[in-house]
Amino acid sequence: EIEMKRRGSYLSASVVSCPVPQKSSRVEICDGLPSDAEAGLTYMKGLFPAEKFEHKLPAIVMKHQVYSIIHDKTSVDRELLALRDKGEVRLFKLGLSSDDYAVVYTEDYKAHLRAALALGGAGGRGLGPGGRRDRDRDTPLYRKFTGPVLSSCGDVSISRSQLVGQLKVSTQDISVLVGQGALVVRDVGSWWFSIPGVSTFLTSLTKGRYMIQQMIKRSKYGELLQADLEKRKMTVSKLGMEYHLHDIIGAEMVECIETTSGTLLRLSKTNSSSKPSSR
Repeated sequence: EIEMKRRGSYLSASVVSCPVPQKSSRVEICDGLPSDAEAGLTYMKGLFPAEKFEHKLPAIVMKHQVYSIIHDKTSVDRELLALRDKGEVRLFKLGLSSDDYAVVYTEDYKAHLRAALALGGAGGRGLGPGGRRDRDRDTPLYRKFTGPVLSSCGDVSISRSQLVGQLKVSTQDISVLVGQGALVVRDVGSWWFSIPGVSTFLTSLTKGRYMIQQMIKRSKYGELLQADLEKRKMTVSKLGMEYHLHDIIGAEMVECIETTSGTLLRLSKTNSSSKPSSR
């Protein structure tokens, strides 16, 4: 079990106590830190500030954030796919880039869907007794989507032939699922599985990324000590500074250079820091 009380020092601890190469694109693993993907995922879940989103989102972890804790990408991918195949987590393609995937614990996702679909059922399906909205009520659509649909398809998308032909989901119910954000059109004849309300998370993520990139870009010599960044307050995002540091390090948006003063962060040559939308 991960000791949550230590979570504020995970990034810094890896700098102090790990023997690392002179130049590295991600934080290396150390004794006492998570040593497998599931532990890293649990740790990152603990960094997600659910209260800042008024508990209207499940804890969302970007897959590459786990790379910032566990340096072996192949091992992380293999372990996350094993967790997915066991039905413990769901992966989502968020569309920020071709490599951006989010990970959510399945039970957290189902609880989130219960509230979303209770508020959006077509033809009164989302209404409780007497016409009242009931966020805790399992609607027929919720039971179908979280039962046969999710259990039969662990992929990030689903085709019309699966959804309509095999699983007998009606066009009306698909419209509800799209309207509530549980499905997003991928192309003609297929949909991405999605997280209702995820746009608020994406807005914070992109704004926080941009803020840190600009801090580094505008600093003297275009580089900043990681320890100095950890002390700064994240003003444009609901996500904390440590959450964002795991994001930019895991996504290799920065290079990590070991110095006698600590880890120095420098924007990677392939990094793009375009200003996010003001939405």
